[in-house]
Amino acid sequence: TGLHNRRYFDDALQEYLAAFARIEKPIGMILLDLDHFKSVNDTYGHNIGDEVLREVALCLKDFTRYHDVVARLGGEEFAVILSGYRTAAAQEVAEALRRQVADLRVPVSGTQLKVTISIGVASRQSGAASDCSRLCEQADQALYRAKDNGRDNISA
Repeated sequence: TGLHNRRYFDDALQEYLAAFARIEKPIGMILLDLDHFKSVNDTYGHNIGDEVLREVALCLKDFTRYHDVVARLGGEEFAVILSGYRTAAAQEVAEALRRQVADLRVPVSGTQLKVTISIGVASRQSGAASDCSRLCEQADQALYRAKDNGRDNISA
């Protein structure tokens, strides 16, 4: 996908949390998961699944700022660190990302494959103490709520 991996993301999150705590600025985090991705691989094959992952990755890279961190955590799960974003602002970015991905069309055997994502949003407010695992857990719980609410949506 050309994105950072899980190890890079975990290290970057630790560094961002420490640095932004010192300057009392918030950090936003977005976790996103492609909806029904297993059926893409099962129906169209792993080559098409890989193309879907590349297209989503490109969309994420194009849509985020140069100092945000975008990573593929594994499988069909991606994450974004949004420096300086509180929850409400991170939700706005997440919604815009959701719309951008929903507009993607991946060509498959003469048709266009539509992709949707579910997104969990969390943030560490300025000056608040937080560790990586807590922020990731909050974003992960929000992601599960988004999936439980029918997918192709956001929860914070």
